[in-house]
Amino acid sequence: MPKKNIKKIFVGLALIVVALLTALMAFYYLEVKPEMDRRAKQEAQAPSAQAGVLANTQAPVPQQETPISKSLENKTLNAYPDSEKSRREGFLWVDKKASRLVATLGAVQGVLPGARLSVYENDQKIGEVVVENSFDVISYVKPVDQAPNSFPKDYYRVVKE
Repeated sequence: MPKKNIKKIFVGLALIVVALLTALMAFYYLEVKPEMDRRAKQEAQAPSAQAGVLANTQAPVPQQETPISKSLENKTLNAYPDSEKSRREGFLWVDKKASRLVATLGAVQGVLPGARLSVYENDQKIGEVVVENSFDVISYVKPVDQAPNSFPKDYYRVVKE
């Protein structure tokens, strides 16, 4: 076998190894590391929750609504039409992979941290969520008196009442 062919084979094998290592790194940073970070965060929060139970304390009071800065409010309100500002209904998206709930109502509609939104399946009210973080037209929410997995479907109707 000529030396040229052996050299090409080694270069090809090296490129295959580099491609496999790159794929493994991408999998680690996109799938494994976020899951490990999420678990570490849950474990860090678990002892404080247990301490509250042992001390016989009440559950923490939901955050009160906090005003957004005037400059941000002006920029946001001027960027959207009145039809968007007056909207009181949206969708609740259940992101099962990230264990997050996202509502399509935000600061433009007056939905700020601590606000409660009603969740409907068809015309039946099935629960409430409270806003954790609010952005211009979306909000991250968490269920009130329910587990996050109590919403088995991917989408629900959410109403600001």
